[in-house]
Amino acid sequence: MTLERFISSKLPASPGRLRLVVVESGAHGLGGHAPSDDIEETIVIGQLGGESTAELASRVSRRLADAERLGRRLATAVLLLAQHLDAPSMAARQHLARALLTHAETADSAELLISAEAGAGAEGRERLLTLVENLLGAADSKSVPIRVCFGARETAA
Repeated sequence: MTLERFISSKLPASPGRLRLVVVESGAHGLGGHAPSDDIEETIVIGQLGGESTAELASRVSRRLADAERLGRRLATAVLLLAQHLDAPSMAARQHLARALLTHAETADSAELLISAEAGAGAEGRERLLTLVENLLGAADSKSVPIRVCFGARETAA
């Protein structure tokens, strides 16, 4: 039994609101998304070493499907991004964000937060805003709010 399968088998069977935080390899800022609201459960899924963003998206979708079968509904999805700005990374992020939006559309008042480091620079900000524009312009997109946050860069202690 994989660790992920073990964890999903231990989810409580009661309905409730769920926060999902997806962390790309090399991303920072998880502490800035600590629960401070009435969401009952937070799941953090980190990208594994050597795992592509497409594989991460598949793993996230399976995990959300498991939670939904148990009556959990996505309230907030947070995507913490690393600083990769190349075209393949951006295309994979769009795939991952669409997967998160698909699950968010099944819940009432869900939202997607895309969070990048403050050091993303002008090019990074432009690419992320283009990503959001593409997500909002999708023909099958419903009205799920998307927020973009450029947080503070973490420093080593």
